[in-house]
Amino acid sequence: GKPRVGVIYIPSSNSLYEAVEGGGAYLNGKKISVDSATGVGDCLLVNNIGHHRETDFVDESADRIRRWLRAGLRGYRSSGSAAINMAHVASGIVSSYYEHGYGGPWDVW
Repeated sequence: GKPRVGVIYIPSSNSLYEAVEGGGAYLNGKKISVDSATGVGDCLLVNNIGHHRETDFVDESADRIRRWLRAGLRGYRSSGSAAINMAHVASGIVSSYYEHGYGGPWDVW
């Protein structure tokens, strides 16, 4: 079936993110929303490089980051949790999340 509910708990900040399809998203019981970025110049992007270290993958990842910055990206962050990154997009802490592929099922199940 198709997931219809999402829950992410971040113990270090005692943050509980919840969402139900068609019902909005909440952080610790308060409604949240994405930020107002409309383009690269307003965007605070978070990116995971992942665990691959093959030369071509590393070069492609570095080139992608370089292109974002040269295009005027407002800010760039890198972290290690797809779930937390998606929660931070939902609450407007960051504007966008990008990962080439994904780390593994532990990030999304």
